[in-house]
Amino acid sequence: GERDFLLHETSKNHISAEVARIQWISQKRIDSSLAQQCNRAVDQNREVLSVVIDCCSYLSEEMIAFRKNDVLEGKLLGLFRLIGKYSPDARVYLEKIDRARAENV
Repeated sequence: GERDFLLHETSKNHISAEVARIQWISQKRIDSSLAQQCNRAVDQNREVLSVVIDCCSYLSEEMIAFRKNDVLEGKLLGLFRLIGKYSPDARVYLEKIDRARAENV
């Protein structure tokens, strides 16, 4: 009865099983970790898109052409680079663009 219960609770097997259970409960689950990464990526993309929209709005309000003859270096990208100095997400996106461009040259 009660004595067997107390013996079981103080046994090595029970204690190690309890420790393993607590460690398992306290670990982050992989699905929640992946969901957090996805949410961070969505937030970063949302910030980049917000900067692009702001750049487009400004150029439109000032009636400035978005680009010259060179598609790769127009007013839109120049303004985006300027804002990228102050927006970490935009800067990371610009670095991705520059890396992709360097790989394709």
